[in-house]
Amino acid sequence: MLLKNIGKVDLEQLNHERYHYSCLIVQKRLHAVYFKATHGFSNKDVGELADLNRDSVSIWVNLYERFGIEALYRFNYGTKQKRLGHPFIQHPGLF
Repeated sequence: MLLKNIGKVDLEQLNHERYHYSCLIVQKRLHAVYFKATHGFSNKDVGELADLNRDSVSIWVNLYERFGIEALYRFNYGTKQKRLGHPFIQHPGLF
C-alpha cells in the first residue's frame, strides 16, 4: 500500500535525509517511510530492508500519516530515566 497524501517535497526530504540525517535511528525511520511511499512494500519487507521490526514500521508510517515528517525526527526511545551517580554524591555536605 502506498502512503496517502505524500507530497513531492516530503518525498525529496525523505530521500535526502534517509542518508544524511545525523541520527542513525531516525535514518531507519525515514527509510521505512520512503520505501512505503515509493514502492508500497509490506511492513515485513520494509522491516527487512531497513533492519526494523514490522511493528516498528507500522508505527512510523502511522505517525508520518498523522503528524507529518517532523514526527519521525523525534527520538522517543530509551525513555526510562536512569539516576546517575550515587545518592551521597547529591549531598556534598556528607563528605
